[in-house]
Amino acid sequence: MVRVFSTALLGSLCAVGAPGCKAEEGAEIAGGETSVQRVHHGSVLIEERFAAPEHDLLWVRADRPLQIEFAMKQGQATFAGGEARQAVSVSSDGFVRLPAIQAGPAHDESFVEVSVDGAVLFDDLRVATLPEGAVAQLGELAAPSSDAFVALSDRFAIVDEVVFADDAGWSGKRVSSEDGEGDGAGIEARGICVRAAWGPGRVEWSISNPSSWGYSVKPETTTSLVWAASPGQDIDGIYNSSWGCGTAYKVPDSCTATVTSGSISCCCNAAMAALGHVCAWVNPGAIGWANCPL
Repeated sequence: MVRVFSTALLGSLCAVGAPGCKAEEGAEIAGGETSVQRVHHGSVLIEERFAAPEHDLLWVRADRPLQIEFAMKQGQATFAGGEARQAVSVSSDGFVRLPAIQAGPAHDESFVEVSVDGAVLFDDLRVATLPEGAVAQLGELAAPSSDAFVALSDRFAIVDEVVFADDAGWSGKRVSSEDGEGDGAGIEARGICVRAAWGPGRVEWSISNPSSWGYSVKPETTTSLVWAASPGQDIDGIYNSSWGCGTAYKVPDSCTATVTSGSISCCCNAAMAALGHVCAWVNPGAIGWANCPL
């Protein structure tokens, strides 16, 4: 059997059997006594127009040749050279590196899926594109020596989001505003608000009977849309019949949106916003949501 492990030691690289390296067994696929271990669970954060270099992601103990494939899902980040997929053959023990990644547009979010011999091991390695200067600001919320940072440079970082949010605490919140027209305009910081780092995402309706305004939402727990209902709901995203198909307003687990008759404002925890978790206009069909409003 191929044993797939997920390390509990975050913030550093460790090999199977190394001192202090704890592992939990995950999925299994047919094979010999070969093991594949993920050595970090950090998110890859890259400033727009820059690239993250390749780095160790897997530790493989191989007693037979293995085909390991990396596939970029969602978003507009790519591997260096513009490819959405890269593969490597492994026939001996050692680290396997995640290929270099080219950032997508600002506020873009992608996920890397890793497969061994055609079987998906995990698909939750987050790749976020941040505005220029955003990586340097991470050090203002958590010390560069923090265990939250698996890697940190001028233009990219690998960050354990759970540890980062704990280290950053409640310092600095932000609120952003949109005009409610669904035109994909950028998010503009405009004040102070209070929001916890962890979910669920939420919408507060400052209009009566929001369904009569054409609003529907994607709840946290299902892919099926429901009609908007006052005073508030736990959600992943907001739709409106006037926006048509292909447009939704995504609300991360660390944010609360407030909808009035003329605007949508979004309050996000500062630590998570620094990691790229901000409210944003999205093409819902491209991320596996319903493509059209109710």
